[in-house]
Amino acid sequence: MQLAPYAWGDTSYGYFASWFACNGPQSHHWFCDPRIDRTNTRALTLSDTDPRTAASLWTALGARPRSIAPTLHDALVALTSHLPYAASVSLVRTLRRTGSMTRELAEVAGPGLRDTTRIAGSSASLWAEILSLNGPKLIPALELLEREVRALRHAIAEGGPALQAHLEEARAFREELSR
Repeated sequence: MQLAPYAWGDTSYGYFASWFACNGPQSHHWFCDPRIDRTNTRALTLSDTDPRTAASLWTALGARPRSIAPTLHDALVALTSHLPYAASVSLVRTLRRTGSMTRELAEVAGPGLRDTTRIAGSSASLWAEILSLNGPKLIPALELLEREVRALRHAIAEGGPALQAHLEEARAFREELSR
């Protein structure tokens, strides 16, 4: 498992969140709670700690401290953590609606389905709390996702170059995110 260290804070707000995001099959990017993973806790919010002390600690551990306003932090986490969870849950619920095909789904499911539905297997009670608390940032992100699903549906219906262009745009941006 690789560690990708990050640290965030904003001294003017008296706020500092920091974490080690792990890249691996069991990772919970951006957020970790001891109730999820007691052996590899990677997130820590230090609202009552001097941000310089927290930044020094994370720098010593190899992190790259960065100052960020809490509202921007919340928007970024909504897009990079909460939205992927919501999309995963929605996909699983869509598959559940197939009724009697559950066994067949399980037999033919490949790594793509496992990869995109893995986080839907996380603690429902924990995620209900997270999504409820972060609704103001998550709801606009869900609206964007809904528009993108509709655009994909239209591109599939149109077919040809429009579909390929739609998919290519997504592929190119995915590459950009990986840099």
